Amino acid sequence: MSRQRTICGIDIGNSQVKVVVAKINSDSLRPEVIGWGSATSSGLRRGVVVNIEETIENVRSAIQRAEAMAGFPIRKAYLAVSGLHINTQTSRGVVAVSRVDNEISQSDIDRVIKAASVVSLPPNREIVHVIAKNFVVDGTEYVKNPLGMKGVRLEADVLIVDGLSPYLKNLVKCVNENNIEVAGLVYAPLASSLSVLDKNQKEYGVINIDFGGGTSSMTVFEEAELLHSSILPIGSKHITNDLAVLLRTSIDIAERIKLEHGSTSD
Repeated sequence: MSRQRTICGIDIGNSQVKVVVAKINSDSLRPEVIGWGSATSSGLRRGVVVNIEETIENVRSAIQRAEAMAGFPIRKAYLAVSGLHINTQTSRGVVAVSRVDNEISQSDIDRVIKAASVVSLPPNREIVHVIAKNFVVDGTEYVKNPLGMKGVRLEADVLIVDGLSPYLKNLVKCVNENNIEVAGLVYAPLASSLSVLDKNQKEYGVINIDFGGGTSSMTVFEEAELLHSSILPIGSKHITNDLAVLLRTSIDIAERIKLEHGSTSD
């Protein structure tokens, strides 16, 4: 008999707070959304909390709507993080294969990723993700999965995502204040690209751009490898503000004009 578990994700954006609850079948591992909720976000600027009380209330509103649809209270959730304070950098680690028969084990892979993640960061920054890009086995590059291969020397190239600790802790507090434990932080641009891109797109090369309210993100893939990711200081609110200034009207009217008459073309 298959078992089911639930998982929850929270995204505190510059314009909206979004909460989604899904149940996952332990056999198929396919998620099914059973609840979602959203609320206006008024306490963030460019991914940074500037009014924590407002943000806590915004998160509470979105959570209550998701809980009402799911039919049970949320106790734990993954939190998406973004913002201009997020940095990415690449690093390489090297280890010797530990087994006598030179077969690479999962322990070797874990050790080389840990070795690659040792980088010098200021005391006010912390690592969010260490993402393995590719491996090198005895000089053979671009190995995607070295598990079970034979070799003496194992190297790994990783992408390290880090952010300012105070900013991350403020976001976590906004969730904790609603009696929800943060199970982990998730780099929002990476989550976005994984949700919309398929294997072939990432293999042949693709750029995923996610336009937000105060910022936009970009992730670049080629040969199934995450080459680059960055946060851009521009979002849909900037378009609304520009329209309000150009047309000499209010923000609400400019937003309605943007939604009703705005379009994109090739």
